[in-house]
Formats: sequence, C-alpha cells, structure tokens
Amino acid sequence: MFPDQALQWPRGCWPDQTQTLLLRACLLEDDASCLRAWEEWRRLAPLDFVDGSSLKLLVVLHGRLSRISRSLPDMRRLTGIARYYWVRTQISHRVTVGLLQAMGRAGLDSMLLKGAALNATVYGGRGRAMSDIDLAVRRSDIDASLELLDGHGWRPRFRRHQDMRHVSHATHLVNGNGQDLDLHWDVFHDRFLADEQMEAIWEASRVIEVGGLATRILCPADQLLHICAHGARYDAAPPFRWLADACLVVRTLGADLDWARCARLARQHGLVLPVRQTLSYLERHLELELPGDAALLERERVSLKGRFAQRLAARRPFGVHPFVQTLPANVFAYARLRRGRRGIGLGKFLCLVNDLEMSPAAALGYFARLSVVAAVTRWKNALRAAMERMKGRQLHVMTMASAGPDELEGAYPAECHRARAYRWTYPRTTIRLTLQPADYAVELNLVPARAWQWESLKVVLNRSVVTCGEAGTGAIRFRLSKDMFVDHREQRLVLQCEPWDAARNDPRQLGLPLVDARFLRSA
Repeated sequence: MFPDQALQWPRGCWPDQTQTLLLRACLLEDDASCLRAWEEWRRLAPLDFVDGSSLKLLVVLHGRLSRISRSLPDMRRLTGIARYYWVRTQISHRVTVGLLQAMGRAGLDSMLLKGAALNATVYGGRGRAMSDIDLAVRRSDIDASLELLDGHGWRPRFRRHQDMRHVSHATHLVNGNGQDLDLHWDVFHDRFLADEQMEAIWEASRVIEVGGLATRILCPADQLLHICAHGARYDAAPPFRWLADACLVVRTLGADLDWARCARLARQHGLVLPVRQTLSYLERHLELELPGDAALLERERVSLKGRFAQRLAARRPFGVHPFVQTLPANVFAYARLRRGRRGIGLGKFLCLVNDLEMSPAAALGYFARLSVVAAVTRWKNALRAAMERMKGRQLHVMTMASAGPDELEGAYPAECHRARAYRWTYPRTTIRLTLQPADYAVELNLVPARAWQWESLKVVLNRSVVTCGEAGTGAIRFRLSKDMFVDHREQRLVLQCEPWDAARNDPRQLGLPLVDARFLRSA
C-alpha cells in the first residue's frame, strides 16, 4: 500500500519523479539500472539546480557511481561535493566524540540517533552527510545533560527549553560555531512513551564503539521505526534521504531485524501506516527484497483516526505560519500526550511547541490577523496582475507570506507589520522562478525594518550577477535580461546580504524583510 500522488513533493513528504530517480541511482544494486536512473536524473535535474536535500544525497551517489566508473560525466563535480560533505561530517564526528567523552566522564548514558548512528553502521562511516547531531539520554538524566551541555557552550534554541520535556521528544541547542544538536529523551516524533516503554528501548539498544568510545544505538527494529516516525511527515525541505536510510537498514541489518518486535511497537505507538508505506515504496521503487516476516506489518489493523492523523502529518499544511500549519497535527499530538501525562492545557502546549512567549489567546488573535492580512495581500497582488494583463502587460507577483518551499528557499515564517504580511529571509535565500525567458523589470518590496548597507547586497540569476538599479529601505529594483536565463524549467534568483542580528533574545540571523517580488515583462 503506497500513498497516492497527492502526497508527493511539494504537496507531501514522498519523493517526486526526479527525487525517486536519484534514490534509484544511489541504491539500485544492478549497475545498468543504476546508470539508466542516473542519466535520466541528470536530464531532469542539472547539478546547478539540485535542491538542498538532493545535494546531501549526492555523497551516496558518488560512492555508488565510483564503483562503476570514475570517468562518468560530472564525476569531478560529484567528487568535490562528496569531499565538502565529508569534511562537514568529520567536523560533526569530532564534536560527537567530544560530547560522548564529556557524558562518559559525567557518568551519563548516551545513545546516538540518525546520522551518527547510521554512519557507524549501514553507511560505512562516510556515506551519509550530517547537518546536525542527534543524541538521546535517559529521562532521569535530562537536567544533568542540559547542565553539562551548557558548561560546554551549547545554548538552547527554544526560549523555554526547560519545559520542552513536557511537550516534545527533544530540544534543540547550538554552540558557538553554529553546530546544531538535538537532545532527545523520546525516540519517536510526537509519540510520548511511558517510562517503562523507553526503558525497554534502552535495554534493547546495542553497544558500539565510536571514536574509541562506547555508546549505544537503537536495535535494528527500533532503528527502522525511528526512521519512519521522523521521515514520513512533511517538512519544508524535502527530507527524502530517510528512504535511503530505511533501505540500507533493511538491506544491511535485515538478518538481525526482529520483525515481530517491529510490528508490535508499530501497533503500540501508531506507526503501522508510515512503516507499511515506507516498505511498500522501497519494494516498488528501489527493488528491495523484503523477508517473509515483514508481512507481519500487513496484518496490523489501522484505525480511521490513525489513517487521518498520518495523512495530516504527510501532507503539506495550509496556512502562512507553522502555528496554523501544524495546528491539526499538534492537536493529535496533544491527544496522545494526554493519554500518558497530565497537567498541561492545549493552549500552553501549542505555545510551547511553537516557541511562543505570548498567551494562547494572544497567539490565536495574532495568527488570525496574520492569516487575514496575508490573504488580503495575495488578493491585492492577484488584482494588480489582472489589471496589468488588461493593459496588455504580463506581471508575475510572488507573495512571500504564502510562498511555498518549492518557490522560496531560505526564509523564516511569516510575520505581520501593520497591515502588511512579510517574511524575513536568511542572509542567503533563493527564489525559484518559472518565468519564460524574456527581459523583466523586477521590484522586491520590503518592510522598512532594518538599517542597510546596500553595497553588501548581491543578486544573482542562475550564473549571472545582477546590477541593482535602485535600493532603499522600501524596495529593491533591478532588471533581468533574457540572456541570463538558462535552458531549464526553473530559474534561480539568489539574494545575499550581510546578516543582521535583530535582538538579544532572537537567535535568528536575518536577511531581507520581503513582502513580495514583482516581475514585469518588457514589451
């Protein structure tokens, strides 16, 4: 049973055709099939237009193609990408070893999750790019672990991180070098396990050696469940790398994978559907041979409520802010929380998981107003484009508050300034365009929210540097010429500026406060 096409990226968490081709090129064991998938993927996705999630998977692709031939097209570029991520992974590995040493000296048990654990087992130490570190501790050691991490320079991302243990499976920290750490006390996303259930997972875990130090990883059955629980849910960045993780866990550790345990825990924690859909995808698209015991999952029944909850988790949500987008899924998560824990209301729960310091009533009022303002902004822009068409001119307007992750890459959630909805970008952001090649007059409208040094602003369309004709606190104007466009269905407009630190209690590094982008085609 596999989810329908309505849940493929960017509408859902499952790979689209291009991403599936990349997975096939990385993971098919037959060389001829691998090369066919690779050639088709190259035709649809030139390396200059690869999304961030696909870019990380190119490390696996490089290793797979290197076993066939080192003279294939683009191998030099793939080698450079693989070396870049290898260096980043080695840096994360050294930080991980340092954390394990510190916890060992403090007498704290630790368990590696996700990238570090998979690199140590199924990827052979170097095949999986790591962007952060995931480490689990026992619930009784949460306070001691947070105190230890604070002493080693790790600072919380959440303003009320001490309360996160009551509403989430983990908390997020960052050190002075910008490296990220997720400290877990539960292993399944939005599943709140009883103490005895977590203890059983610790007892089933396996001891391995990393950097000469003993630590733990999940047993193969729990590892597969963990991958599916975190992967089979929508994310703004298409995180389809988890399917490669699941494929290699089954392929590499399948002989030791207890399918009866996997089915039992999947039933207990409401994970039957994501695991079943994952295995169906691996069997259909990656030609993975499943053992007969995997059929135990097919016999597990899934309630209508469970199907609805999983569809909510897998589908791209509606709304202009994560508070609104994740509201239905968070209500389900709260219902699961209430079954095992007491003492926290829904309003407080929603504010904590969204890292809001305002009251629940104030949050609902603010986000209702933001949604209305964003809708009005979108309607005004649609009306403006229609009026230009009546004059015989083509105007394309992108409203940033409602732009999807397939349109705007590198931006924070929408905010409201007076009667305008806008989004802060990262210091480097990418606007993905589907414009026809032509000459365009471009206007980026901004909220006047920061002081500028406009000489630091850099604008690039594909490979061409764009000269800004006019830049002020309210708008940036420049022109795009037809010869800047490339032969691809998508064009990439990159905006880069000096980062701006908004306030002491705001850890974000900010770029441009964008309201909309207008592209008027020249006659």
